[in-house]
Amino acid sequence: MLNRRIVERIVRCGIAHIYLRAWQSLSTADYFTDVTAFTNLQLVLSIIWNCTDKSVALCDCLARAAVANQMLAELANTQQVDANLTDDPDRHYLVKAYLGILHNMVRMCADSRQVFRSAGAVTVLQQYLQRPQGLVRTKAYLILSYIVSEQENDIINATDENIAYIVHILQTAVDSENHFSQLHAFWASEIACGLNHLAINDGNKQRLGSLGAIDLYVHLLRDGSSDERGLAAAGLWILSFSAHNRQLMLDSPDCLQGAIVYH
Repeated sequence: MLNRRIVERIVRCGIAHIYLRAWQSLSTADYFTDVTAFTNLQLVLSIIWNCTDKSVALCDCLARAAVANQMLAELANTQQVDANLTDDPDRHYLVKAYLGILHNMVRMCADSRQVFRSAGAVTVLQQYLQRPQGLVRTKAYLILSYIVSEQENDIINATDENIAYIVHILQTAVDSENHFSQLHAFWASEIACGLNHLAINDGNKQRLGSLGAIDLYVHLLRDGSSDERGLAAAGLWILSFSAHNRQLMLDSPDCLQGAIVYH
């Protein structure tokens, strides 16, 4: 996990252009049979994945360079869509890396959201919502939550199983000393932000309340960073539009106390 100062230096050195050159070079190679080509692609994707987590400038640069379009085209390829990711670790890594980078871009750079829609992201990502791999489903849901229109809101109406999995990721992040889930590679803040977007759907609001999100938001409200407290307060406000959740909040002394302290 790279710190912000290192990321800023890597971005200044032109990692976006390095990625584009590497992509162009590898696009003619069969990197699933060429071990060296796949290793090089994996290295570049790993750096981009880490750097986009901390650099708005890089996310903006990649969006303007049509990297989102390239990655969405790869995800739309039937070789990825129809692959058994459980039995194909290399392809599983690529799918996770593309989704991870796209998630960083869409949450860090609001201007990229129309780019995603124009590239057909809503259609492409729906193909990953039923995958057996929890992290693949989660990333697809989170990206969609940033880009669906009001008319498409039902697309992000997740099942209890999916919401429970995402709340579990938030739980592991909140339980860690630095609020980063090593197991799932998510910060508490990015999961909280994603959950707030998913909660725009009324069905998800009630599921989040029933499956423990309120207590986790209260924990962040009490012990989180400034950004985490802001996200938690926003999350509680969004969830409070459900009568079911309002009652859960009224029944929770910690929730009321946390809200008073934040205010």
